[in-house]
Amino acid sequence: MKRIHVVAAAVILAAGIAIGAVSANYMINPAAVDQGGGTAFSSSYEMQGSIGGTAVGTTATSANYSLEVGYIGPAAAVDWLEITQLPTPDTIGGGGTSEFKWTSQKAGTYYIEVGGDGSIGSGTQIGTGTCAAGVEETTSVTEANLADDAANTVYVIVDAGGDVLAKQAGIVDDESAPAITLVQVAVAGTVDDATVTEVLVNGSSVAVAAGAYSGMVTTGMDSITVEATNGASQTVVKTVTVTQ
Repeated sequence: MKRIHVVAAAVILAAGIAIGAVSANYMINPAAVDQGGGTAFSSSYEMQGSIGGTAVGTTATSANYSLEVGYIGPAAAVDWLEITQLPTPDTIGGGGTSEFKWTSQKAGTYYIEVGGDGSIGSGTQIGTGTCAAGVEETTSVTEANLADDAANTVYVIVDAGGDVLAKQAGIVDDESAPAITLVQVAVAGTVDDATVTEVLVNGSSVAVAAGAYSGMVTTGMDSITVEATNGASQTVVKTVTVTQ
């Protein structure tokens, strides 16, 4: 059980009676029944005053009542703007376009901005217009609207007669193709001459077994050359060009 102590100063002028102070102790009963959204309390208090300058006695009494308990402060903000579909696709390259959808429950003027902090004019404006309450809008963003090779934040900002709200979504601009490097290339083939016991792959000897060879090339991979010489000193060369 919680106790709240209240002291209230008061002066009442009626028929020459003055009450100098009121002291009250309020006890909150956790088991009390809710009275219309409030909480039931019990209290006891004492009053002491004077009549014509003469002190009067102390009177004790008690009372039951209900007290509304709640938070008194600014009204909670209503979230009336919503992005109903995130950007699709969320990553675009050169010449690409992404699309997202949003709905405002208030009619007003909208602004589409890239970057900034969500306040009107803080980013780069790429679109504006008017929106009706409760109607889903579709916004397209092209790669040209975005910062190159970066994660971009796109804002939809609605000004409904001075009531301004913003929502954001992310779109990645990726204009760089992946880099590929060759660190080694496997080379394999066959030789139809039993007198050939080895071949040269880019100058390195690779054994031939049962008419087949297999090796790895780790240097000079712009072109791969395989050279075979038989027992009669006849040589054949095959060259393959590699584009990296």
